[in-house]
Amino acid sequence: MKVRKPLFLMVPMMLIAALVVFAQQRYNAADETTLKGTVDDVQHVPHGAGTGMHLIVKNATGTTTVALGPQRFVDQNKFTFAKGDQVEVTGSKSGSGKTSMMIAREVKKGGQTLTLRDNKGVPKWLHGHK
Repeated sequence: MKVRKPLFLMVPMMLIAALVVFAQQRYNAADETTLKGTVDDVQHVPHGAGTGMHLIVKNATGTTTVALGPQRFVDQNKFTFAKGDQVEVTGSKSGSGKTSMMIAREVKKGGQTLTLRDNKGVPKWLHGHK
């Protein structure tokens, strides 16, 4: 006799799998780079049912928008960012010129490290990690 999983159990598993695939498609570990600079602005952007966090980081080569992840994940890890903070961001960068975008894997500030994604770019908040 064939055992079937109830639909209400399969839908969440399929949704999580789709989110992991989407996150991996956006994050390109082969293009990973490190950016050092000063936080020029902290932006809280609507994202789904919550709020995402972006940093605007300036250095000698221009300005980069850095996508961190959900605001709640940053808060749970007791991390705060403010204009003037010196940061070092490791992530997957796209675009070039004066303005570009980076998806952060980790951010270092003042001797602390906030890890947002694993080495493949899969977000830590999808696995319930703090």
